Amino acid sequence: ELECGVTPPHLLGTVDFDPRDDVVGVLERLREHQTRGPLVNSELYAGWCDWYGEAHANTDPVLLGRAMDTILSLNASLNLYMWHGGTSFGLTAGATDARTIFTPQLDLN
Repeated sequence: ELECGVTPPHLLGTVDFDPRDDVVGVLERLREHQTRGPLVNSELYAGWCDWYGEAHANTDPVLLGRAMDTILSLNASLNLYMWHGGTSFGLTAGATDARTIFTPQLDLN
């Protein structure tokens, strides 16, 4: 049985965060809860989605590079979410409700 914030001993926990977050602090927090095994950022956000009618979301490439350097310097692993792509399942395109229009492509620049 899974419980939020609790990792069963036979599984490894991961974290995901934005390049603007405190990389060292987040990974230290993960280590507090997972005393052994690799430190993994399962989703380092290289960009973000756009909401129709709002400003285009941008990620500072310098901050992204610094976050990646810090993660790797701590001998941790990372996954860039999403480096390329996006999706549009059904006709909802990721909308959170019937009134929200969400672009079906994550334009990660």
